[in-house]
Amino acid sequence: MGAQGKRLGADEAKAIVRRRFDELDVGNIGILDELFSPDYKLNFPGQEPFDLQETRRFYQQMYAAFSGLRHEIRDQIAEGEKVVTRWTATGRHTGQFLGTEPTNQVVSFDGINIYTFDGDKLVESHVTWDLGGLDVARAKTKAAPTTNTELSALEAATHALPRMASPREVPGGSVQPSGQVPAQVKRAVRRRLDRMEA
Repeated sequence: MGAQGKRLGADEAKAIVRRRFDELDVGNIGILDELFSPDYKLNFPGQEPFDLQETRRFYQQMYAAFSGLRHEIRDQIAEGEKVVTRWTATGRHTGQFLGTEPTNQVVSFDGINIYTFDGDKLVESHVTWDLGGLDVARAKTKAAPTTNTELSALEAATHALPRMASPREVPGGSVQPSGQVPAQVKRAVRRRLDRMEA
């Protein structure tokens, strides 16, 4: 599994992916530099890939928004140079996340990450999420929708990024298959990440 004459066994590869979740859950953002290739790409459906720096900022935002966020690994499959990991994340929604104001509710959401290895480094992942738990928390608190155009686009991303089944309304009144993120949402997400670093 991988290049440079080093082929990881399935158990070893799965352990590296589990370590990535465990270390990020305890706040060790530096684990990205240890386990990920400098050329790493994070792929969400319908978006241009995030590079390693954008990935770092995205995870910093996510962990800042959900206090005590922890991942439970539900299933892992390793084959060739890939490891598929199905997980459930749980944390208290105490900060803004992709345009959704804090609800102070404990929420859970599910996802699947497909990681690709080159040697013992993670070089790419394809990720899908189901943020239905965040929708439920928002409904419980009856959080008022944001009126800021950019944050509205970001809010749409919480629906568009993880879901691939049914079409949804998106800014501008058009209908896109969920998972096909409109260009204004992509730009808004990137602007939001840029402001975090400033």
